[in-house]
Amino acid sequence: MARILALDHDDLVRRAIDRILRRHGHEVFLAAHVQQALRLAQDLDFDVAIVDFQLPGTNGVAVLEQLRAVQPRCMRMLTTGHLDLPMVKGAVNQGAVSRVIEKPLDRRELVDAIDAAMNNRRRMRDVWEAQRIASLDREQLDLDECLRGEFITIALQPIVESGTGRVFAHEALLRSTHPTLHGPLPVI
Repeated sequence: MARILALDHDDLVRRAIDRILRRHGHEVFLAAHVQQALRLAQDLDFDVAIVDFQLPGTNGVAVLEQLRAVQPRCMRMLTTGHLDLPMVKGAVNQGAVSRVIEKPLDRRELVDAIDAAMNNRRRMRDVWEAQRIASLDREQLDLDECLRGEFITIALQPIVESGTGRVFAHEALLRSTHPTLHGPLPVI
């Protein structure tokens, strides 16, 4: 199940999107204007945003760029009744849009687009998780190498009381010459 934000100024289109996607088990939030959609995006995490290209006072690509700033992991789709190749190419190349769906909306195409978007999100999450684990594994190997080798030195520096010259404490200083774990903070 996906959480979907649908923005279209046409009530009939919004209701059709809602009906189609709810029948397929998705949670749909409808917005009639840009401000409403952006408020929803501030409050809720969305898996997919479906935005009409022709909106009063703006266009869907600009709205999807705003949504990308608020929710970078949200898959962004543009609907349009006037398929304009330069506009589509520009929107996709900018990264604002992952898919363009032509109006009138075809039920099967809409459902397939959502399914494909969710599959892409899962693949992206799996790649991110694999990279995170690989990074942790690399950090562990570097730390093991650092601790086994001759990369770490510790120096004790006396802290002297001014006036009397009496040592009242020591400061322990950790140094590392390891190529990736240089300095005390990366080692710790």
